Amino acid sequence: MASHQNGGYFNDDQTMHRLQYQVVICPKSRKRVLKGKLGHRTAEMFEQCCDVYSWELLELVLQPDHVELLIQLPSEMSTSFAVELLKAGSSRIFTTEFSALDEHIWSSGFWREDFLVESLGQVGKKGIRGYIRDQKK
Repeated sequence: MASHQNGGYFNDDQTMHRLQYQVVICPKSRKRVLKGKLGHRTAEMFEQCCDVYSWELLELVLQPDHVELLIQLPSEMSTSFAVELLKAGSSRIFTTEFSALDEHIWSSGFWREDFLVESLGQVGKKGIRGYIRDQKK
């Protein structure tokens, strides 16, 4: 398991890394249901999931039809598995706590299967290429 270091880096036995991702997750049919109690509960569950797995939750913004996260994951955690954990855990809780929502949302899960993920970096591609090229000198 990675531990947190100064400068926002995770450190484990073999690596030092800062892997940050923007993630956007939407309910089925982009229904505008992430507001009020359901929106508040979504934020709570996503924060708890990040705490349980020791992910750094840098930003969390809920819109009625999607959730935007900025998270930092350890190197051994794939983004798709992290999103799967967020969606599966919250879906299970929604079915019991918010059963009054339209049943068609629950027919095959609360969240859409697809999601957006974008990696973030502190150094751009040009900077990294320059650094690598300078190693030859």
